[in-house]
Amino acid sequence: MKYLSKLISKSCIAVSLLLAISFSANAVLIKQDIFVDLVSNGAFQLGSIEIELDDNLLNTGSISSFDGGISLVELNIFGGVNFDFFDFEVIFDTDNLFAGIEFLAFDVLELDFVPGWSYQVEFDAFDAGFSFIDIFDENFDVVDFGSVSLGQASVVSAPPSLALFSLTLIALYTRRKMLNA
Repeated sequence: MKYLSKLISKSCIAVSLLLAISFSANAVLIKQDIFVDLVSNGAFQLGSIEIELDDNLLNTGSISSFDGGISLVELNIFGGVNFDFFDFEVIFDTDNLFAGIEFLAFDVLELDFVPGWSYQVEFDAFDAGFSFIDIFDENFDVVDFGSVSLGQASVVSAPPSLALFSLTLIALYTRRKMLNA
């Protein structure tokens, strides 16, 4: 009985912490897959992009990465995640994050593989004819080109997700202790 009361009190503390953290979330993570239709290789998923947006910018209309409050968490192309950035811009409508990225432009040099390729990408949700990708080899000769599109946006509030993961680990640890007792 004493152990059960300890378990209930620890559970109440954990739930209280989760609720406190979820009300003080300070960032939103938005992840989208990048799809291409290349002239020589056809259509496939090129990779993904993950952006962090300060939640104090929510419901403020359309904002750009140049306005501040938006940062790139990860760009993944062909499994590579280390790039030298020459240009990066993203635009969101903070009133509708689930609509995803409205405009994306980046020009990067791949550092994960030798020789490194470079990618120039522009995506405009309102003008599909303007969305393109150019891929260059190490001599900056064109390897391939085509159109680019983005998949469905996945929106997650970062701190509550981390808190939920932490609480899950604590619960597993507590369960293990309970089984060993």
